[in-house]
Amino acid sequence: HIQQANGEIRQERARLEEIAENIQNHPPNWLERRFLHRLAEDYDIEAGTEPDYALLVEKLRRRVDVVPASLMLIQAAKESAWGTSKFAVMANNLFGQQCFERGCGYVPTARERGRRHEVARFDNVAEAVRAYVHNVNTHPRYQAMRDIRARLREASRDITGIRLADGLLAYSERRQAYVDEVKDMIRQNDLE
Repeated sequence: HIQQANGEIRQERARLEEIAENIQNHPPNWLERRFLHRLAEDYDIEAGTEPDYALLVEKLRRRVDVVPASLMLIQAAKESAWGTSKFAVMANNLFGQQCFERGCGYVPTARERGRRHEVARFDNVAEAVRAYVHNVNTHPRYQAMRDIRARLREASRDITGIRLADGLLAYSERRQAYVDEVKDMIRQNDLE
């Protein structure tokens, strides 16, 4: 499922990179504009009706990108107790993802008074993986991860789970301790 999700992103990114290469020489044609608007919608970027396409492409390049399998595997293992947690079994929720509409998932028994979140329910693991990738590629909390990934790309360096983990401080209330554990688990399991 991870390979499939990243494969879909690689295809989108390849087309985006083609457009990025040509945008300085000619404005995007109708099909390219349609593609860019669809990507903007999919990746939660406000494009408007007549956007600056060069700027839109640059914004998209920061979001339309893969997430290393090592990072996904370890976060899934960590968040789901290696696939044994109640929410992993009942809801295919491997990443501890929350949702905020009544009935979108399961209400955690230990939810604090006044909080409204539920633990998201997914029809299958593939849907959970896609939701996770969308979350880290779009949510403002993970901007730091996307910035690290963009700097690595600009420097032609490998995009690894250990490097991107530093941008996930907001993924857990445990912040740096969580990030350190994710990095240690990637190393201990020889995933990079």
